[in-house]
Amino acid sequence: MGLHVIATDQNRSAPALALADEVEVVDTRDRDAVLRVARHHQIDGVIAEQTDVAVVAAADVATNLGLPGIGYEAATAATNKFIMRERCREAGLPMPRYMRATSVAEAVLGATEIGFPVVVKPLDAQSSRGVAKLQSADEVAAWFENASSFSSDHSVLVEEMMTGTESSIESFVSNGSVTVLGICEKVKCAPPYSFDIRLLYPASFDTELIQEMIQLNERVIRAVGVGMGMTHAEFIVTPEGPRLIEIAARGCGAGVATLLLPAMTGINVVAQRIRQALGDDVDLTRSRTMAGLLEFLMLPEGTLRRLEGIADVRAMNGVIEAGYFVKAGDAVPAARDGGQRPGFLMAVGRDHGELLRISQEAHSRIRYEVV
Repeated sequence: MGLHVIATDQNRSAPALALADEVEVVDTRDRDAVLRVARHHQIDGVIAEQTDVAVVAAADVATNLGLPGIGYEAATAATNKFIMRERCREAGLPMPRYMRATSVAEAVLGATEIGFPVVVKPLDAQSSRGVAKLQSADEVAAWFENASSFSSDHSVLVEEMMTGTESSIESFVSNGSVTVLGICEKVKCAPPYSFDIRLLYPASFDTELIQEMIQLNERVIRAVGVGMGMTHAEFIVTPEGPRLIEIAARGCGAGVATLLLPAMTGINVVAQRIRQALGDDVDLTRSRTMAGLLEFLMLPEGTLRRLEGIADVRAMNGVIEAGYFVKAGDAVPAARDGGQRPGFLMAVGRDHGELLRISQEAHSRIRYEVV
């Protein structure tokens, strides 16, 4: 795009820093440090994508430098799950019962008043880190420390556990209009954890339900106050209708925004997000409509001795990308959150049937040994 890119990260070895024109090693959560970097380089635009960690700092920079942004209040509401729930409740949206807890005693009392089972989650983390579905006061007490360790202020959100089919909606907000780029249905891991195993686009819900979800998605975006950029909203379709789990003011990670949505729609959504951050017009015209699959490839717990066949999978028709984050000799933990999923498969096809055939064929080509 002919742009000069400055990237910030507290980790000097972060892979994306190698792609930037200039690098500033600062903690992206340090708003003052990021603002000093932005002023020094006299930037023309700022984005924080696929991670909640940088959303507030980017909004703060945009406000201070008079650049396009969502504003500090919206950024805070989109990254703090308690404030998010409060905004949506005030807007009259249907919510599960919930409360914020800063101690084990508060969490146990709140869960008991809400009624079991409950979901306990950090106030401001992502990828299902520290999230669990719990059945008793003893489980809440035992889990509190883990959940709060992922929260910046060591507090948690305790929620009534909603049941049904989970889904997410990927949207782009521009000039007051919300464009839906994709709606998926999910397969989740077994409780007590709560990370995704498979995402299938488009969701196979009936037309009336899809419209209800689209309308709820837009109401949530308005309630939280996100006026521009990508949003990633997670919903659950309960017997009473769709309900919000949470929404983020950035694109979906794990390659969905960067690889899968462009392959499904023909829209380079990150390029459009950059143009928007520079104050330019965006073009969200689709050039194709494809079904999409993101499947996380799991391995049993142990030590990986052998892993073969990924090159064969990548060569398959319809496969966008596939890979593992572990290699022979690595320990494979029992996954407790999204960050511990060892591998992934991403593909596009005409429909769900074709995607599931791709998945089945991919699994048949992968060979591994775990001790």
